[in-house]
Amino acid sequence: MNCLLFKLLNVCSTFPYLNVYYNFDPKDWSKIREQQSRLANFRKRLSRLRRQVVTDMDRISQFMDIEKNLAINARGKLFQTALSKNVLPIKTGNKLI
Repeated sequence: MNCLLFKLLNVCSTFPYLNVYYNFDPKDWSKIREQQSRLANFRKRLSRLRRQVVTDMDRISQFMDIEKNLAINARGKLFQTALSKNVLPIKTGNKLI
């Protein structure tokens, strides 16, 4: 008998959840189910918002790359026109360089 009691106590100390009294009130379980569904909806909403932010960031980076390339091209064209208008040709003898 003592051996059986010792085994029982040992099992309860190993698995503490066996000592817990669970209340199977259906209202509590419906609240738990409602909270779990709300949590799942929040997770879906968060993942959707995350995806939207990532796509917006990609679009902004593509737009900034286009703007940067346009600015580089515009600066290059301005530099070319400035060179062509303001640089005087060098005369060496009868030839223009």
